[in-house]
Amino acid sequence: MNIVSLNIRGLGETRKRDWVQSLCRLHKASFFGLQETHLDRSLNREMIRECWGDYNFEFAYENASGRSGGLVSIWDRNYFTSSEVIKSRSFFIVIGICSAFSCPVAFVNVYGPQSLSDKHKLWEELLLIKNSRTTC
Repeated sequence: MNIVSLNIRGLGETRKRDWVQSLCRLHKASFFGLQETHLDRSLNREMIRECWGDYNFEFAYENASGRSGGLVSIWDRNYFTSSEVIKSRSFFIVIGICSAFSCPVAFVNVYGPQSLSDKHKLWEELLLIKNSRTTC
């Protein structure tokens, strides 16, 4: 399973979606995390298909706040089946079963805050979620 993460700095332009698709193909991505999409409610399944290249995907997203932030995670349904998505303004976690493993896997997509105190709060929240989960 290949995992790719990219700060896209805006996903509204066709050339950016084409670039993401070329990266998906080049790296044979099974899971792709995008940060800083700068998209609010304009994100749709067709835009994600343009990034992924076909319709054999699932995705989760968190809207941007104005022109700041925005997260998208896309994954191949053949390799990963999600069972839960935990969302926050600065992150979301996709939990599910990866075909290569027999226990749950969590992918975390983060667009962190700038201030040190907010970063500290973010990592405390992520640690709390991690510690509340059972392991295999």
